[in-house]
Amino acid sequence: MPTNSPDERLIALEMSVSHLQHEVEQMHEVMLAQQEEISALRRDLQRVNGKIDHLQEPSEPGDALDERPPHY
Repeated sequence: MPTNSPDERLIALEMSVSHLQHEVEQMHEVMLAQQEEISALRRDLQRVNGKIDHLQEPSEPGDALDERPPHY
């Protein structure tokens, strides 16, 4: 197994670091996109929960939905 010169080893290390930096930047972009999507989903969930809560509220006693239709 031939030994590499210090310059060759340094170049190989610099290439590895450069590759890792690129990978980290890509992962960072993915995480930012995921965080934006999570935030949007949380807002949607809060809106849906608000609608559900509104539908579950008891209706007023004189509400038109509780009255009998005139043909009864």
